Amino acid sequence: MSAEITILWNETPYHLVPEEAKIHHSVFPPGFPFPRHVHPAYHLILVEQACCTLDVTGSSPLLCRENTLLLINPNVEHRFLYTDTRGCMHSSLIWNFIDAAGHRLLRPLQELGGRSGKEALRPYVATLLTPVQASGFRLRQRECERFLSCRDPGVSSMKFFNLVSFSMELLWGSLWARDPRREEGSAALLSERVQTLIETCFPDPDFNVRRLAGQLQFSVSYLNAVFSRENGCSIATALRMRRLEYARELLKNTTHSIKYIYEQCGFTRQNYFAAAFRQESGMTPLEYRKHFNRNAPENRST
Repeated sequence: MSAEITILWNETPYHLVPEEAKIHHSVFPPGFPFPRHVHPAYHLILVEQACCTLDVTGSSPLLCRENTLLLINPNVEHRFLYTDTRGCMHSSLIWNFIDAAGHRLLRPLQELGGRSGKEALRPYVATLLTPVQASGFRLRQRECERFLSCRDPGVSSMKFFNLVSFSMELLWGSLWARDPRREEGSAALLSERVQTLIETCFPDPDFNVRRLAGQLQFSVSYLNAVFSRENGCSIATALRMRRLEYARELLKNTTHSIKYIYEQCGFTRQNYFAAAFRQESGMTPLEYRKHFNRNAPENRST
């Protein structure tokens, strides 16, 4: 049984095919001899540590600082130059869109994002992420890496699509995320914007309902009323639930300390985190880890 994510491009369906060996984390020492090369596929890279220079044939070199997100389009000749004495780390994934006849989609991905003219023909797209946005990318990238070879192809397909879609929203913002059938200012669109901000910013301990309302330039009461009608819960509840969801993920899949985990999830006090976690899951964080994490020290046989 196979599972595929399909997109429609100019009335032709294409399914998304990740290259399993091409989702990875690589560390490059200073002066690493990275040759010019071409991928007949889409290449997404987050510069995680230090900096490097992207050298695209026919374009001016681009200095990529830490937390720079890059999309390199198919058949674009490029290389990276590494001069930082700390070396440089990349989190990378490569994928194709392939139709029923086996033909690859080789158009610039900006066209799918609604761009036109010169913008649609650029060989690459780059943006500097905030630390919170970069954290969100890394979380999805590592989750995708874990599930890519799992036995359920439906789950792995959805994880990969989630990572690609999230990255496109980071690169193109509201233009990529906006539903053109909805009127600007509609309740559904406003609710989507709130959900996007929660997803992007929840690890930030200073992110709260008041700050979210300020970013969207609405009053807290109005925004809460609209969001509650659309989702059946308040913004504060949705934010807390997302933080707790991430906490469960870290408790199940890492051996980090509880303090590290609640700080990564945006909580500032351990007692509040523990109380909220127990109310939601019926267990303390340590009980949850003991029950679900086979790699936790107390669960190891050796």
